[in-house]
Amino acid sequence: TGSPTGGLGGKSAEELLAAVKQATAGKFEILGQMSRAQGGGVVYFAREIATGKVDALRLKQEKDQGYSIGLTNVLQRALDPPPPDQDPHKPRRPK
Repeated sequence: TGSPTGGLGGKSAEELLAAVKQATAGKFEILGQMSRAQGGGVVYFAREIATGKVDALRLKQEKDQGYSIGLTNVLQRALDPPPPDQDPHKPRRPK
C-alpha cells in the first residue's frame, strides 16, 4: 500500500526519507534506501555516528497510521559467513 514513488501511507519516498533523517539526527547518518518486497517496510542503510557501524533501519507504518523505525538484522544475515559445510561460491538461501 505504498505510493508509486516507493513511499508508505501516501507519503512519497522523499517525504519519508526526510522524516527518517529528522528522527535519527545526531544518532545516524542515512546512507541510502534498500529496495523492498511488496508489503515489507522500507529499509534504510545508516551509519551510527558514535561508532561508525553501518546498520539497517526499518520503517514500518503502524495501525494508527503513525510510523516506527528500528534496527533490523537484514545486514547481519547478508554478511554472515556460510556454514563450514557449504561452498562459499554457491548462493545461500536467507534464514
